[in-house]
Amino acid sequence: MTHQMRPNALRQVAGFELKKAFSGTRGMIGLGAFLLIWLVLLVYPIGSAAHWLSQPGFVDMVQAFSEGQADIILSWHVPELAMFWVFALYLFPLSVLTVSADMFATDRQMGTLRFVLQRASRQEIFWGRILGHLLLQSILILLAMTATLLMASFRDSSNLLTGLSEAFWVFPALVINVLPYLALMALLSILCRSPRTSIIWAVIILTLGGLLIQLVIYQFGMLPLLTDAIPGSQLSAMINTKGFGVLSHALTPIMQSILLLAAGTYIFAGKRL
Repeated sequence: MTHQMRPNALRQVAGFELKKAFSGTRGMIGLGAFLLIWLVLLVYPIGSAAHWLSQPGFVDMVQAFSEGQADIILSWHVPELAMFWVFALYLFPLSVLTVSADMFATDRQMGTLRFVLQRASRQEIFWGRILGHLLLQSILILLAMTATLLMASFRDSSNLLTGLSEAFWVFPALVINVLPYLALMALLSILCRSPRTSIIWAVIILTLGGLLIQLVIYQFGMLPLLTDAIPGSQLSAMINTKGFGVLSHALTPIMQSILLLAAGTYIFAGKRL
């Protein structure tokens, strides 16, 4: 018999994940590393975005990562936000790989999930933790984006309203972008015995998996849509977008997330805890 998920139980599980992320030694180290990385980026490349976006070397770099196109990203009204967009597309998925690697692994090894099962069902635990980590990433994205907008407004106060209109689309695009990575780490955390093993397998899947698919397509000319099977396959196409266009590739990560979350739900439901 299927247990109907209770909203209150989901909120409690999600809230506990958020509290755990912002407390304790591991949480403080992770938060400190995040703040340090973004402080460096804000002070140097993002703070000097107006200068960097006019440099041929930067244009060449963007073209190398964006399928040879860089015209749209260079036309953003707020250079700082454009630079933030380029870095955020790749850095927040990396944040998920490290922060969300231990959604289930340690608790399964220590047997604490059996205690949690006395208060919540397996579905509530799975989806509550997914929700908690999604809220965590959303908060981190919002903090970094807010700092970027403030820096842009210090350079030119007129950038604030313009930046808010562009950030209106950037925020949901980045949240959608991290979804498949979050779903992947949830699945690996269920299957692996430790957070380190989860991270190792994630790196293998995201790097060697993509190369293997490209090799199969090149050798046999089969199913070019297979390139969308690996999270992040749409990143290069997303760089050179703007405004509502940043959501033009949202369907790919959404479909990846649905498949990975379905697999995670199924395996967690039958996994020995």
